[in-house]
Amino acid sequence: MTNSNIAGLLVEPGKRISSTIVVSEMPAHKVELPIKIISGAKRGPTLVITAGIHGSEYCAIVAAYTLARKINPEDVCGNVVILPLVNIAAFEGRVRAINPIDGLNLNRVFPGKREGSISYQIAYAVFNHVILKADAYVDMHGGDLMESLIPYIAYSATGNRELDRRSEDMAKAFGIKYLWKTPEATTKGGDTTEGGPWSTKGIAFAEAAAAGIPSILAEAGEDGKLDMTNVDLLCNGVMNVMKSLNMMEGKPNVVVKPVISEKCVFISAKRGGVFYSYAKAGDIANEGQILGEIKTLEGEVVEKVIAPFKGVLLAVVNNPAVKIGDDLYELMALP
Repeated sequence: MTNSNIAGLLVEPGKRISSTIVVSEMPAHKVELPIKIISGAKRGPTLVITAGIHGSEYCAIVAAYTLARKINPEDVCGNVVILPLVNIAAFEGRVRAINPIDGLNLNRVFPGKREGSISYQIAYAVFNHVILKADAYVDMHGGDLMESLIPYIAYSATGNRELDRRSEDMAKAFGIKYLWKTPEATTKGGDTTEGGPWSTKGIAFAEAAAAGIPSILAEAGEDGKLDMTNVDLLCNGVMNVMKSLNMMEGKPNVVVKPVISEKCVFISAKRGGVFYSYAKAGDIANEGQILGEIKTLEGEVVEKVIAPFKGVLLAVVNNPAVKIGDDLYELMALP
């Protein structure tokens, strides 16, 4: 076997490296991201894993670093490329959702721009120099600050039957019950209840799928907490995917009857005020059920938040101070 060249880094078969890649240049320093590469002793596909695109989703970040230490090159066929902390500024600033340098949600600007603001430059480097080298891609997330959720997997419907089948196979192999088949990465977007159509445009896993790479997003964790149960869930899920790709020996530990849905909505606030949630992540909501209320500080109810259909609550926002347009619930339809 020959050496692998990934993001300009040469890796010998059966070896691992820990290095950095330059994603931007500031007046006095270069912006670099950590990268871990495990080059297997035998030939096989290249799996790219990212975490920390949202810098306060700690379970995913710790899981990525754990995988980089845990995976033995001698046990691998192919290459495992891990970017364990993509949004360093958000991690260091303890900021949810956005990059505090330019105020953008990094997971809405892929595939990025070479000469855009810092988030666009990071996305450009990550997408073009790493993700596009993949035969399969897993983006790990996990319950940002103020966000309670249950584990789930998302994968993109591109219209390419073979590609979509391979993404779905990865989603099923991960070993999590709830699977959301999202709309393709276009501005048209999918279903939502408020604020116009929801779009996967600019989201890393959906843009990777649009580029022809089987891809999934894995969510596990909540409220910005470091929960080792969810760290283990993410680590085991990635290794399940590796087994399904014949990158490791063994069979993946799959869910026998996963729940797959193409309909998932983000229910947002129509009024500003104090949000009282009467439902929690994982609850099964019935159509017409009152999930919560928004009240004034004086206690007057200004909005009742209603479930538009029967489904499982994948996520609930726990911040009581809300404004018009803020997401409150993520509801996935059940058969």
